[in-house]
This record gives sequence, C-alpha cells and structure tokens, in this order.
Amino acid sequence: MARHGPRIADIEAGVASGATWVVDRGGRIDATLTLGGPDLDFWNEDDDLADALYLYKFMVRAEERGGGLGDAFLEWACARTAGQGRRWLRLDCWRTNHALHRYYRERGFRHLRTVRCRGRGSGALFQRPVLSKGEAGVRSARTFEGEA
Repeated sequence: MARHGPRIADIEAGVASGATWVVDRGGRIDATLTLGGPDLDFWNEDDDLADALYLYKFMVRAEERGGGLGDAFLEWACARTAGQGRRWLRLDCWRTNHALHRYYRERGFRHLRTVRCRGRGSGALFQRPVLSKGEAGVRSARTFEGEA
C-alpha cells in the first residue's frame, strides 16, 4: 500500500532540528507543521526567496478539524514568520486539490501560480502576508510556545 504524507521519522527529525512544530495535548500530537526554506522546484529568485518562510507538512488530526486548531496554528506560523522579519508565509500544495486551495484562500492566502514539475503532484503556489490578521497571531504564538 502506498504511503501518503511524511513519515513519523521525518517529523521527529524536523522537531529535533527546530524546523517542525507540533501541538501536543496530553501526549497526543494533534497538529504539525514545518517552516523552512523554499522548494526550488517551485520557487525561484524572482520570488524574493528571503522575504518568506515556507510551510510544509501542515496536518491536523482528523477529529480535531473544524474546531479552530488549524486556524490558530496557521496564525502562529504567521507570527513566527513575522518575528523573523519576513513578509510572507508561502506554501505549495497539490495542483488538483481544489478543496485545499479553497481552504487556504479562505485563510488569507493568494494563489500566485501553478508550476508543473515532472514527478511532483504539488505545485499550486500560495502566499499570505504574515500580519494580515492582526495581533491574534502573536497571541497564538505565545500559546503554542507555552508562554500563555
């Protein structure tokens, strides 16, 4: 059976390196995301690469979806990005997943373009200004980092 998504070992390595963040509530991982540099298969120098952090492996446990956890975690990612002096939170997602495209648009992301790269299903490129939703993101950053 084909596996989709990142392996647990990849997530653990990301946490150890400081690039991956998890929402751990009572020993259960309810959400995860990774912030890093650009995937150069999709992003290029014309995109002003240093002015953004790039979102990867954003997942929320199925039974937690719809309760605001994903929105709060995205706000946290925006606040973290702004805290590093960057203007944009960017991501690439599956070209054919229009429901996911709508999800990101509803959260303030704008579709920039779609890139086709051989052997890759991803390539729908989105970005969001990190301060577009005001100070709410700063509050959620403190909450996720245990500074509430």
